[in-house]
Amino acid sequence: MPPNADYGNGIFRRRIRLDGEAGVVRAALEDNLHGMRCAVFHDGERVIDIQSESLRVPFNTCGGAITPLRALIGQSIERSERELGQHAMPRRNCTHLLDLTLLAIAHAARGIGVRQYDVAVTDETEQQGSRATVHRDGVLIHEWLIRESLFVEPARWAGQAVLSGFAKWAGAAYSGDELEAARVLQKGYFVACARRYDVGSMDGGAAIKETSMLGSCHTYSDGVVEHAYRHNHTVRDFTHDDTALLRFL
Repeated sequence: MPPNADYGNGIFRRRIRLDGEAGVVRAALEDNLHGMRCAVFHDGERVIDIQSESLRVPFNTCGGAITPLRALIGQSIERSERELGQHAMPRRNCTHLLDLTLLAIAHAARGIGVRQYDVAVTDETEQQGSRATVHRDGVLIHEWLIRESLFVEPARWAGQAVLSGFAKWAGAAYSGDELEAARVLQKGYFVACARRYDVGSMDGGAAIKETSMLGSCHTYSDGVVEHAYRHNHTVRDFTHDDTALLRFL
């Protein structure tokens, strides 16, 4: 992908809201590249239905990811994210819709009302690494300093990879709500790395030409990638205004 000439001056932002009611959790996610919603229906013990909306997504094929996602119907809402994720075969799913749905299932098990996550990741520069934060319901939960995808701070994790192998060591370092927030932040950082590139300049491009991505998710999977093309004008910049998040403008 061509480089983003403005990289170094911006902030990646992602907002996730989970709203639990009797028998259903409605979840929404928006960041610079994605806007989507899902609803997980349950009977208090198991998932009984899943619905989704792809409101702003990179490819014309992203909406079809609801089909592999429905493999989660019938699963216990008490199962771990790791167990559910493996059952759903992540490389056949939309990465971000699957992550959102797993959060919604966990929220169903908690049986509480609204939870909101706000992720912010500053662009990395020659002088300064990326500052990555996640707030839950307005309260700061984690703050990391990252350079070249390695932790600088917290000092006890200095040199540890943020992306590769994260699930294993984070699972040992955290539990419960702290672990969930760490996963939310790590996945936000992963998407934030796309700010390095001028994604908008690739509007209309065929996914099959992006050979390094083949097999990575629903759109890049066999039988789908052959028909996948990038939507036009889907990139947003929330650097200076996070109030537009989850308005899906």
